[in-house]
Amino acid sequence: MLVIHRKVGERIVLTGGIEVSVVSSSRGGVRLAVVAPKDIVISRGEVHDAVASSNVAAAATERVADPHDDRTEQNRSGGMAMIRMNDTRFGNLEVPENTAIEFPQGIIGFSEETRFILIERNRGNIGYLQSLRTPSLALPVIDASRLEARYAEDVANDLAQQGEDTDNLAVMVVVYVHDEDRSLRANLLAPIVVDANTRQARQIILDPEKYSHGEVIGTGERPSPEAQPTAC
Repeated sequence: MLVIHRKVGERIVLTGGIEVSVVSSSRGGVRLAVVAPKDIVISRGEVHDAVASSNVAAAATERVADPHDDRTEQNRSGGMAMIRMNDTRFGNLEVPENTAIEFPQGIIGFSEETRFILIERNRGNIGYLQSLRTPSLALPVIDASRLEARYAEDVANDLAQQGEDTDNLAVMVVVYVHDEDRSLRANLLAPIVVDANTRQARQIILDPEKYSHGEVIGTGERPSPEAQPTAC
């Protein structure tokens, strides 16, 4: 750990185009200004930890209940390079290489997990982001447009105000089953945004005063092993 003493108006410069400046200082705390590339997630430590905790809870959720869930849907294409994975929670999988979604910065709480595929369902709203590095890791997700009416639009508008192109943006939200009350919860605080053209993605953090990392959206339970869908 490097400890540096700075005064108001002074700054710290890090590689990668990151600068931290001291704006003001008082007995109640220090105000900092951070300049960084758009793909760098900046948040208070406690917010980052809450998002990471939600992602870990999602990864530990064996199955999100969905009465319309039946089978895993994968887009197969003859003659294309394929990704093959064994021993996932869905069994053995085979999907086209060009369906991989790249997370250059990883997912919060899983920084080393940078490549995923989206496993959708023939019916039902919930899919899974399956890691291509760790077969046992799959995060249940839902299309943000299926949640609050304006949520996906608000996310796009927030990114547009930062100068980003949102024409081909897909927004997903990580969901999980809460251990205590078995409610189905959505991490509205940290949506996953995917450029549908480049298949580049990242998890962003929104205003913690407006959004929760554990918004109740329904009920969930772990069904019996007989109810586990099989990969097709």
